[in-house]
Amino acid sequence: MSLINQAIVDLQDIMQNADEFATAVTFSKPGGLNPVTVNCLTNKIMVDVETNGSPVVSERTTVAVHENTLTAAGYVVRDANENVAMTNDLVTMTVFGQQKNYIVKWQMPDQKFGCLVFVLERYDA
Repeated sequence: MSLINQAIVDLQDIMQNADEFATAVTFSKPGGLNPVTVNCLTNKIMVDVETNGSPVVSERTTVAVHENTLTAAGYVVRDANENVAMTNDLVTMTVFGQQKNYIVKWQMPDQKFGCLVFVLERYDA
């Protein structure tokens, strides 16, 4: 196995390891179609500070998942032109013990290693 292929396999294993890093996240197409739950790396909710010094939880966060993890679960990642097309997909996960709903606002695919990073914005269904 080439070094790049080994790196891809290792990255995928790390990103979906629920015992170490990953969190269960559900992705679905708009309208809740074709939901799949996979393990993803999640960033902590970004915290902003208001002028009075009280921390306020931001409505945005990020998740990272390997493309192979989503495609192996049967999730459609790319459009007919082979571009990653997940903007506006729905994402649900548990944050601080509460289920939260997000929408993919920005996607940042890495074409070399297959890592997909998404900036999510919270919404109420």
